[in-house]
This record gives sequence, structure tokens and C-alpha cells, in this order.
Amino acid sequence: MFASTRAGGTSRRKNLPQADIWRMAPDGSGAERMTFLSNTEMSPQFMRDGRVTMTTEKVDPFNPATGFYQLSGRRLNWDLTDYHPLLGQRAISPVKPAAPGGETRPSFDFQQVTEIREGFDGNFVVVLSDDGARAGAGTLGIFNRSVGPFESGRNDPGYLVSLKIPDPAATGKGPTQGAYRSPFPLLDGSILASYAAGNFDLTSTSSLDFDLVSVNPRTGARTVILAAPGAQVEAVLALAHEPRLLYYNRRQLVFGGRQDQTDPDHAIAYFPSVYVVATLLGSNLRRGRFIEDMMGGDHLVAYDGNGTEVGAVPLNGDGSTKIRVPAAIPLALGLRAGTTDLFRMSEEHQFGPGESISLGIPAGMFNAVCAGCHGSLSGSELDILVSPDVLTGASQSEAATQAPISVP
Repeated sequence: MFASTRAGGTSRRKNLPQADIWRMAPDGSGAERMTFLSNTEMSPQFMRDGRVTMTTEKVDPFNPATGFYQLSGRRLNWDLTDYHPLLGQRAISPVKPAAPGGETRPSFDFQQVTEIREGFDGNFVVVLSDDGARAGAGTLGIFNRSVGPFESGRNDPGYLVSLKIPDPAATGKGPTQGAYRSPFPLLDGSILASYAAGNFDLTSTSSLDFDLVSVNPRTGARTVILAAPGAQVEAVLALAHEPRLLYYNRRQLVFGGRQDQTDPDHAIAYFPSVYVVATLLGSNLRRGRFIEDMMGGDHLVAYDGNGTEVGAVPLNGDGSTKIRVPAAIPLALGLRAGTTDLFRMSEEHQFGPGESISLGIPAGMFNAVCAGCHGSLSGSELDILVSPDVLTGASQSEAATQAPISVP
């Protein structure tokens, strides 16, 4: 698995060669494209269960020159289904996604999340920085994905913190005391990393001298492993293990699906509630979902990678719909009420060749399925619950048995 510019194209914001994630057999044969967006995906890594993580460049398709920009984490199944947000979707997030220009709060508070690796405890080790950071460097972060979105500076009672920065002196933001890159988890719980010592501005320094260190994730203490001339980077721990299966989506999962090999040119996406999904795509905070702001919507709208509308499909009375869309192309989704746009994605999405997937759940099931990561409908952590009803109720809607509507 690797990143490559072989498909051609130029990234919209940086005007650099655009890269996608590819895979091939060990002998180099059978190269196959895994991502299809108009911006860059890079640094693919395997999770322990056989899924794939990567860093994705997100550029607002409606305003690529000056609008929203983020390097975020994404996850993908090996069968190319469920291209899924992972972490760091926004540095600053709106409180209510249906209110452009309204209240915002710092969510991940960094524009770039790179070098995403899953640790032996299931947490992700990452490098965090802002746009313009040199040499792929930044501060070291540990993200607990079982907690969900992070809101920088929030410390009210009951709020669960999902991100830890062991060495806050390394800011990842211009003036900094030291910088990290190339993290890799070690068996004793410490983190192998490359570290450049000194006080400098990360956006203007001309070079960085990295040494190899291990970092205590609790205290931030560093132990030098290798200090030699030149930059010591990209060190890994090599472990032998039994062969493991790669991850394919399954129907029995709440967001389960499959890959239909008979129609690789299209994908089918089922939305039990577009209202719920719109609140998730537009805000990365745990402060309530504001579904009422979306419930006036009557059409799901699809846009191409240039922000041009390619089709709109009506919603049922419960906000559900099922669509058939072209696969393996950049798409963005929106919600419309009459002629008024209630919401539009500020980045592209992709559906895999032949993918059939369920996206989102009815509002009545949200607190029992999604609230653990995204916060409850009300925003109160006490409303998060567990219910066996999700096994039968999470995919029920008026559109459940309807034929998909083709877009365009």
C-alpha cells in the first residue's frame, strides 16, 4: 500500500501533484487505486483489524482558493467501502452547522494531522501541526478514538478528553521548543519518534536535525536512542506475527454494507435520516446535534468535485432516502429546503466501486449508537446509553425497502 501521483492531477490549494492511495501485490503486479478525490491522500497505514488509515487533504469544493483547508485523518475498509472520518476533521468547528458565520469553537485546533499509526492499546499516535510547518514536523499527540471528537480548551465536568499532548512545549505552531515526526508505538507503551531539539519557528526554519528518541506518553520524558549526524527519521519497530485477515464491511454492522462486483461503476448509499447525518458532517463538537435545524430539509443534493450540482433527490417524511451515485469520483453532499441550502459539505467524499452502505441512523437510535463518539443529541454525557434495539432499529426508515434513486 502506498501513495502515488500516477493518476495525474494537481491539488486544488497547494498546486502540487495530487496523490492517491494505491495497493499492489508483493511482486508489484495488479496496482489498484483505492482513493479517488481531487486532493491528496498520503501516508497509508494498517490498523490492527486490517482497515487502512491515511491523511487526507480537505479543500472546500465551493471555494478552493480561500475556503476551508485541513489535513485530516480518514479510514477505509480493504474492500474500499466506508471512507470514514477518523480524527482532526477541523481545527475550528461551527457549533451549529446550519448557521454559516455563527458561533465556532476550537475542535482539534490544528490544521494538520499526519503520520497516523494505531498503537497496541487501540489509541492513535499522530503528529499535529499547522499549515506551513517544515519537514513534516509538529507536536506529538495521542488520540483515544473510543472517546470521539476533541474540543481544545474545554474542561467542564463530565467532558471526556480524547487527545493528549505529552510534550506541550513542542507546539506544532510556529514558535516551538522542539518538534517531532515519524512516531511509532513500542511494546513497553512508549513511543518511538524523531525529535529535533531547540527553540525555533517551525514555519520558517531552514532545516531540522532529528535524533531518534523514545517518549513516555504519560510524562513526555524523552530518552535518546540514536543521535548521529543527519536526520534520523522513519524508524519502525518490526514484529513478526501470524497472518491476519484484511477488513471487509459486513451487513450486520450498524453502518454495514458490501461491495457489489456486478456494478463497479456505481454505489448505493442508504440514509435512514439525512437530518442526523448533516449534523455530523458539519460539526465536530460534542455539544448537541441540533437536528431541529435540519428538519425543514426536503432534498439531498449531490455536487461534483468542483462544487457543481449534479442532482437532487427528495426525502421521505422521516428524512430518509436511498441514492445510486457514480462510484470512484469526488462528491459532496448537501441538504436543501425548497431553494435554500441548509447545509453543504466543506470537503469531498467518495464511494467505492460497487459499494452499498448505510449512512447514519434515525434520531431515536442516536444516543445508543453514535453518542459515545459524537456526543448525545442534547450534548449531555449522561444521555449516552446502550440499547440492544440498535440491532433491529438503527436501519429502519421509510426508505429502507425503497429502490434507490439515481443521481444524476
